[in-house]
Amino acid sequence: MESKLNYDKISLETLNENNLKEVHEFCEKNIDLFHQPYQFFKLATLGDSEFNENLTIVCRYENNEIIGFFMGTTRRGIPFYQGKNVLKFFIVKRELRRKGLGTFLLNQLYSKFKLQNIKGRIDALCSPPDYWFPGVSMKFTPAIYWLKKNGFKKSLFGPSYRLNLCVELDNNPYLKFDLENPPPKEFENIEFQRVNEEYFEKTYQFVKKHHGLGVWPQEVRNSFKNDPPTTFIAIQKDTKEVIGWATHSAHFEGSFGPTGVLKSLRGKGIGGILFYWTLYDLKQKGLKKCHILWVGGETVKYYSKVAGAYISEICWLMTGKIR
Repeated sequence: MESKLNYDKISLETLNENNLKEVHEFCEKNIDLFHQPYQFFKLATLGDSEFNENLTIVCRYENNEIIGFFMGTTRRGIPFYQGKNVLKFFIVKRELRRKGLGTFLLNQLYSKFKLQNIKGRIDALCSPPDYWFPGVSMKFTPAIYWLKKNGFKKSLFGPSYRLNLCVELDNNPYLKFDLENPPPKEFENIEFQRVNEEYFEKTYQFVKKHHGLGVWPQEVRNSFKNDPPTTFIAIQKDTKEVIGWATHSAHFEGSFGPTGVLKSLRGKGIGGILFYWTLYDLKQKGLKKCHILWVGGETVKYYSKVAGAYISEICWLMTGKIR
């Protein structure tokens, strides 16, 4: 490829079923420090809760080689995210970085937003209910400086950073239960089980009733699509009602969250047992680590205490403006 890009030789297309695998292969080759299997890449792109093909750009050069992929999305129907726009993916071929291609593609994407009369604030990477990062990970150093160059700043709304934690699933001395064996299936008058079709709607309604102001209900429902479903629930024996849940792999395999227990029953160890059911399930799948997404405050201390969780990523919430 020429050392200097000839923009007359560039062609742009949208993301679709026909080019998805090729785009995934391109991303795997050109994203440092983070990789996702095809099924979870598809879930985050075509499977995005508000996927809009017209907010995607697959950039090719004269020899038909993919040299860039950008994707935008919106969050219109979710409480606290009304009017939210997201720069969900921005990848440029490694050898072509710092040559202006990324900024060119970003401006092309902004034009696509404006053609649909979408304007205003746009956040980088953070796209609940389906996301990989709750912001821009500080380990993606070139991305941070590229975003700053293009007018993105650390958000002034709420905390400027968010944390991800990691739990080791092998040889972890902090774990209360041996992950080679199932955690307790019963505790006092409570039963623990993997969610099934009988409890899909009950679990969703429980989360919506007690944690419905955010995106948790949608995240939990996403886990029902996995085979088998990756949410575990606590059920009151006498009433057969859901009183707690814990979800893993709603965003990607090995991710953890959300989780919650009926307020009146917190502090009794129910949430801990649910958490261990998800760790056990991940261990049985052959995974080595569990990634707890978007954690803050005393919750960090809790997971450190019960599972030896450590801070694995610090993510900045970076916001720009569609120009």
